[in-house]
Amino acid sequence: MRAVGRAVAMGVLLTALPPCRLTAQSFTVGPQLLVADYRETFADLHYRGLGFGGGASFSYKKLAAEVAYARLSYDPADDGGAVTPFDATQFEARLRYYLAGPASAEVGIMSRQVDPDFTAQAAAAVRVGVRLSQLVDPAVRLSLRGNYLAAAKFSGGGSSSFGLELGMGVSGDLARGRVRLSAEYEFQHFNRKTNDGTGEVDVPIQQAVVRIGAAASF
Repeated sequence: MRAVGRAVAMGVLLTALPPCRLTAQSFTVGPQLLVADYRETFADLHYRGLGFGGGASFSYKKLAAEVAYARLSYDPADDGGAVTPFDATQFEARLRYYLAGPASAEVGIMSRQVDPDFTAQAAAAVRVGVRLSQLVDPAVRLSLRGNYLAAAKFSGGGSSSFGLELGMGVSGDLARGRVRLSAEYEFQHFNRKTNDGTGEVDVPIQQAVVRIGAAASF
């Protein structure tokens, strides 16, 4: 609930700011450092992880596209029942179309694979949502996104009627806009359900990731 509250507060701030300015065209690419937290509430599994990845983005007038790849190493946290570490490979893709003010419509996909298999839940889903983005200084931009995670699939089976992704971030331009530093927080939750042989049970999963990145802008 705290993540939802922070997202709402930033949304109010962004919508109160002047309309954002569109750039004609830009391309960025660079590495990312990741810190993550993964939980399966039903099984009392809790992991914390570190990893590296990279991202790239391209924008042209009202259209923008983003892709990101990451490799995370998760270890069991002290406060859960997990005992086996695992690695996660994640792929993210988003396509946006600018609407008005700070708002853009957003669609995309997410995929997470795990090794060893079934240590945690591999997952894939389609994103549908909105992103708010606003310059608060000539070199600083705030962003907020909210997505419904549809058509979710899990390696251990089951289904999710409702998946939610919330994200917020800040980025700053250096060297006359040629270098971009960014910090982003992303929270995902699936209300996964499965049948254990006696009936349908709730087996929710969630993941939170902090991304610290640097990118060259062209």
